Amino acid sequence: MLKVLRNFPVQCIEATKLGHGIKITGASEADNISEVVITGVGGSAFAGDVVQCLAGKEIRVIVSKGYSLPFGVGKNSLVFAVSYSGNTEE
Repeated sequence: MLKVLRNFPVQCIEATKLGHGIKITGASEADNISEVVITGVGGSAFAGDVVQCLAGKEIRVIVSKGYSLPFGVGKNSLVFAVSYSGNTEE
C-alpha cells in the first residue's frame, strides 16, 4: 500500500496526459457531451465525488451510487462505470 501511495503523484500525471485533447462541451450541439455520469457502488463512487468537486460549473457531473443509471441519461451522456474491486455484482 505504501508503494501505491508513493506512486500516486505519477499516476495523477499520467491520468492528466490521457485526458489531453478530449473536449467536453455543453449540450448546445447534438453531437457533444452534455453531462458526465459516474456510477459506482460503495467506495467505487468516490472517484465520481472527486470529479464532481473538481469539475465545478464547467460541465454537469452526476454521481450515481446505486445499481441503475439516473433518469435522463441519454446519447449525449458520457458514462463511466467504476468498480474498484471488480467483486460487486454491477
